[in-house]
Amino acid sequence: MFKTVFYQYKGGKGVTGPPPAKGIKRFLFICHTHFWRLIGLNMLFILFCLPGITIPPAVTAMNRVLLALAREGNVFFLKDFIEEFKNSFIKSWIAFIPWIVVTAIAAAGYISIGDPYENTFQIALFVVACSLLFCYTNYCSCMIALIDLPLNKIIKNAAIMTLTDMRRNVFMIMTIPAVIICAIFYPYSVPLILFFVFSFIGLVNVFIVNGAIEESVIKPENEREAY
Repeated sequence: MFKTVFYQYKGGKGVTGPPPAKGIKRFLFICHTHFWRLIGLNMLFILFCLPGITIPPAVTAMNRVLLALAREGNVFFLKDFIEEFKNSFIKSWIAFIPWIVVTAIAAAGYISIGDPYENTFQIALFVVACSLLFCYTNYCSCMIALIDLPLNKIIKNAAIMTLTDMRRNVFMIMTIPAVIICAIFYPYSVPLILFFVFSFIGLVNVFIVNGAIEESVIKPENEREAY
């Protein structure tokens, strides 16, 4: 099982044709084919998050592995994760600063809030801001892991996609309740948190974000280079 989780996928018996190229069939194929690898990735992500300050680069490293699975169906698991973690440490931290600041403000506001019914507007504002910044950090971390662009361009493109691609944003935001439910039912949800939540939700978001990056960043950049 160790080799199944941590090394490159080599294909298997009974594989007679090409895998699905995109969409839900592609997603389910990845979940089925790389099930144990996704569990291993979830545990590795949690391990690299334990110091706290390493969360941003750990997110980017996890997204690099997930993007490789989504786009190519193959990945050098440990090598790619650790390489991305080291190479994108500073970039990831800078890109995640808005999310960290707003989350800290939201947490402080939640703690200091008196009657929630008297502060409905503030609560709604925090929820909207945190939801949009969740989308923003997904775009940022995936672009850092996927394409070689200056950080200012990555941040600019992430902000544009966050403010304009509402359809994809809605689908990303729909994954947040899974984390909230796990927090509510903690410690009963510990097995889900340890083995499934982050990597499988991350895979959903990577499938969503990958299409946006292809359309809004990679294709335009390639067209500019062609001229």
